[in-house]
Amino acid sequence: MYNLKHWSGVSLPDHLVLYENAKSEGYAVLTFCQYGVHTAPLYVAVMIKRAHNPEQKAFWAMTRPEFKHIFDQQVKQGWGLVLLSAHGPANGALFAGVFEKRDPIPLTTFELTRKELGHKTLQAINAKARKEGLRPLCIASYGEANSSRFAAIWQDNTGPDAVLWNNDGTLDSLDTLEQRNVAQISNWCRPVFLTLNKNQEFCSVYEASDVGRFEIVKLTDSIRFELAYQEWVTEKGFLPICVQAAGEDALTASFSAIFVEREKPIPRVWSATGGPDHTHIENNVQAAMTSAIIRQAGVAIVFKKRLVYARGFNMAESNWPQAEPTTHFRLASCSKTITALAIFQLIEEGKLKLSDRMQDILKLKTPAGDEPTDPKFKEIRIRHLLEHSSGLPPSEFDDDLKALTTAFNNAGKTASLPVSAEDTDSFIATLPVQPPGHIFIYSDCGYYLLGRVVKQLRGTVTPIDAYQKHLFDPLQIQRIRRAKDLIADQQPGEARYQDPLLEVGTSVFPGKELLPTCYGSTYHLEILDGDGGLTGAAVDVARLVAVLTSQDGSPVLKRETIVPRFIRGSVLTQDGRRAGYGFDAIDKQSDGKFFALKGGALPDAHSAIVIDGDWGSVSLFAGADAPNAGSVSLGGFLSVYAPNRDSLMNNDDLFPQFGMPSL
Repeated sequence: MYNLKHWSGVSLPDHLVLYENAKSEGYAVLTFCQYGVHTAPLYVAVMIKRAHNPEQKAFWAMTRPEFKHIFDQQVKQGWGLVLLSAHGPANGALFAGVFEKRDPIPLTTFELTRKELGHKTLQAINAKARKEGLRPLCIASYGEANSSRFAAIWQDNTGPDAVLWNNDGTLDSLDTLEQRNVAQISNWCRPVFLTLNKNQEFCSVYEASDVGRFEIVKLTDSIRFELAYQEWVTEKGFLPICVQAAGEDALTASFSAIFVEREKPIPRVWSATGGPDHTHIENNVQAAMTSAIIRQAGVAIVFKKRLVYARGFNMAESNWPQAEPTTHFRLASCSKTITALAIFQLIEEGKLKLSDRMQDILKLKTPAGDEPTDPKFKEIRIRHLLEHSSGLPPSEFDDDLKALTTAFNNAGKTASLPVSAEDTDSFIATLPVQPPGHIFIYSDCGYYLLGRVVKQLRGTVTPIDAYQKHLFDPLQIQRIRRAKDLIADQQPGEARYQDPLLEVGTSVFPGKELLPTCYGSTYHLEILDGDGGLTGAAVDVARLVAVLTSQDGSPVLKRETIVPRFIRGSVLTQDGRRAGYGFDAIDKQSDGKFFALKGGALPDAHSAIVIDGDWGSVSLFAGADAPNAGSVSLGGFLSVYAPNRDSLMNNDDLFPQFGMPSL
């Protein structure tokens, strides 16, 4: 049970008495807010007595010039602002704040806008703070309906206690806040600060951290606030880490509050499963995950045909599922490598040639049922798709829902959500085409269409069905599958995803509710088998890598099928282009073997496949590089693991441990 004192709706003179009495008894301010008529402020405050409270200085009800003068004086003496409140009109607000000894001094601003462009918006300072390794500590929302203003404090967000955070909700209505709250909590985040202005618009800060149970009270009156305080603090022993209020008087003011089970977040701890271990590899993975604030990862390494290393990693709270070598991670653009292998198979079987025209196979029609809008569409060949030279716009096909909807509306038809692969095919047929074979631009669209080619030639319903039957089953791979978008649809053994910005957006599924970017508001992953929509376990993807490192063929591809594609890719790489053929770069080594690299990135996942002669690696992360990440990249390239990698050379083949016989 926490030792607290609190009050609300009290005038400045009464507040000063209550504050000084509590301070003399060893209490420190935990949270407070100044509200009411700006010439006659009211206060709500919570003070806490801990074993070791920080020394504080507090200043109340000052004009902006007065408070800025106090702020400058305190900073010179090593005191930084840690709590801040402001209320009243934009040009006449009163400020109050609490200072503590801090080194460095927290970044603090007093008059930020929201809508205007420029360096003085809250969004702009947030972006600057994120790059500098800071996170919001406290925000005051004040001003009038057409002249909203913010004052804010940002604190250090580096080191092992750094967290992912989001402050996109600045002037939310209650309905929008409710949607944002549901979306963020569903993505294992929690509100750490919630304030409101007198227009009942909310500014919220969310973090990916864990304090156990928590409760949020939104837009309640003083009586209901006191009842909530009684329930969550007095009866249940929770801590009110944030209490805010807005309104003209004590009776009509609106309150918001956040109650938490514990004051300090549960620490993230390092753990690894699988085997054998390898200190150098694990140190690099731990550094990368800590720097980028990622909770789960998987790494597998092959030597020739043998799986010689496979481990799952957590840098997470103890209640997170432990990542295993068999945990599924979104492969992002490493899905393209799998699609290329499926194309190679068709070429090897004589069912496809690089010179074949894509349209001769897919026979795509526009939403109106017509031939593709641009006559150059029929000139696109399989080689162009593999080499990123189709001339099609590279990504509009899956990230411009408005353009797709417009194309269907113009044809007198409706594209229902979620958009199907068939609707996407029709939309692609409306796109303009640059002369194929002349312009090399990395193309998600090209590999999406290659997946559709595989589906068509194999006679399956989806590309993944074809991959499973003709590529995975012969290798006894059972842990590569189509990704699912919504949290509720996630399949057993799937990693948990968080993007570094913790963004939410409008759903690509029916309805307009907000969803996390990684769970249904950015892409419809479930139709993107060919270019970025697969999910797989590190050990199963490593099985495919072993096909490429094997010098004498495999059950699914002959070496002589792979080599010409790699040679062509190395020529493109030397010309400064993307290698294509399922990789970003390919280099022919002196012994006739190859180095090849493929990276994949979604807002919530980062993956890498590396071939280095007889060696290959798969690195999968349930997250992406944070804006303030350190020097260790999440690329997981084999060069990161290269020192002492020969110590893995004689390890037993681990494939049988994961249900796959030795190749």
